[in-house]
Amino acid sequence: MQYDIFLSYSAEEERLAEKITAYLEHYNLNCFFAYRDLPAGIPWSQGIAEGIEQSRMSIVVYTDNYNNASWLDDELAEIGRSEKPMLVYALTNANYCEAKNEYMKNAPCIGAVGNIYDAFPYIYETVCNILGQPIEPTQAAEEVLKELFQQEEAQKVETAQTEQVKQVADASAVSNKKQNNDSGSDVATPAKASANKGASLLTAALIGVSITAAMILLLEWLLE
Repeated sequence: MQYDIFLSYSAEEERLAEKITAYLEHYNLNCFFAYRDLPAGIPWSQGIAEGIEQSRMSIVVYTDNYNNASWLDDELAEIGRSEKPMLVYALTNANYCEAKNEYMKNAPCIGAVGNIYDAFPYIYETVCNILGQPIEPTQAAEEVLKELFQQEEAQKVETAQTEQVKQVADASAVSNKKQNNDSGSDVATPAKASANKGASLLTAALIGVSITAAMILLLEWLLE
């Protein structure tokens, strides 16, 4: 399998799903996060189906928005057909609507009480138990997320600085090229002047020869 976990979430909880992904991947659990991992250029339904197929299990980020999103029924049906384990992370006490109840009623559920990040370590431990993986000692989720997002911001700053340096270098290269072209023009101008001077001298010489020849002919005529 390419992924350990497929994240199923409503559009409104995209940012929360991103944080769950970041936390689990901190502990080396590879997640399929649609916003990031959905292949470009293919239909959404196909990409989601492939993500589910390539994952060992799914986590449903269950909220009122999720419960009311009818388009997610097809996604849940695809998870159900895969017959792979499902874990529900619930941020609401609302009963599953009829379509979702069919697929979620028997899945283990972790409820978020108080701070939503408090449940993250339990999500991680439950996932490890489901997948049969050893559980590493966990840090408080907020501490881990703060560190991860600080690293992300540092990478963004570094990328921006690198791009700025590249732009300065490109601008410098263009400026140098222009200066070289201008210098080339300055060098060419004396060369052209020299060529023009040479042509003028040749013309003068030819004229001089013609005059001399004419005088010789005139003298010969007079002497006759």
